Amino acid sequence: MSSNSDVNHRNMSYWLKEFGCMDGNPQGVLHVYTDDEVAVGAVFQDAKLDKPVKMTRAAPQSPETNGLAEHCIRTFKETLVVLRMDLQTSGLDIQRTGAALHGLVLCISPMSNMYVGVYETTKPAREFLEGRKQQTPVTSSFGAVVLCELPDSVREQRKTEFPRFMEGAYLHPAFGSKAHECIVSIDGEYKRIRPKFMKLVMQLRWEFSLVRSLFVQTGEVVKPASASQDNLVVRASQRPPETEPTCPRTGPPNSWFEQHGLYTPNCGACKNLELGLGRSGKSHSARCCRAYVG
Repeated sequence: MSSNSDVNHRNMSYWLKEFGCMDGNPQGVLHVYTDDEVAVGAVFQDAKLDKPVKMTRAAPQSPETNGLAEHCIRTFKETLVVLRMDLQTSGLDIQRTGAALHGLVLCISPMSNMYVGVYETTKPAREFLEGRKQQTPVTSSFGAVVLCELPDSVREQRKTEFPRFMEGAYLHPAFGSKAHECIVSIDGEYKRIRPKFMKLVMQLRWEFSLVRSLFVQTGEVVKPASASQDNLVVRASQRPPETEPTCPRTGPPNSWFEQHGLYTPNCGACKNLELGLGRSGKSHSARCCRAYVG
């Protein structure tokens, strides 16, 4: 969000179209659930969208709605932690600026839209809304090096010859398109482009010269931990007991999920626990028990 209301309304329209909420049906109603803060709902009502907006504010202490919001925030935080750990291997960290965090949100949110299952299914949000199988796109981590095929518009602006692929930094999927945005260096000028095609670079690495507007150098490179041979040896005192562990008939105890966070996809009981709603009389699946005894 910015101080410019027109920019906020335009970005909101982009987001709604990305999630399939603006399908062009003039008789449809956009149903928005928000917390009890009036200002949040006012943003939608003042946006002058192409369809009517119905606002529903969550009642105080509403565990289901609050659980969904907390799940969204936790997903973002966990993704951020993993990214920062990866960046440490290149001696980098994310800048504490609005531009860097804005770019990070533009990367994480569409990624969840494309890969994370919704409504206790394995279908991601975009596939669920469009009702058809989506082709798995080529994506990478935020700011990571990828090989970009330059679009014709960029080639035509330069008289010098370029190779077909150039190294660039991956940013995020583009709004309302199957393309992706990247940063490349052309004749010493850093330019955002939408490549015609991308190739992944493995192992993941980050080139600071391409992402200096998003990341900072920490001066310390943390090497990923590797298991030594001593750690792979199971001594007699460390061997598991002879008796096989058993799983309760209703599934693993709640304390086990709180400790390990190993929630099973498409399990109703796990879904409730993950949202902080309690088991609500639901039993865990066989996959939950296998994970518990394994």
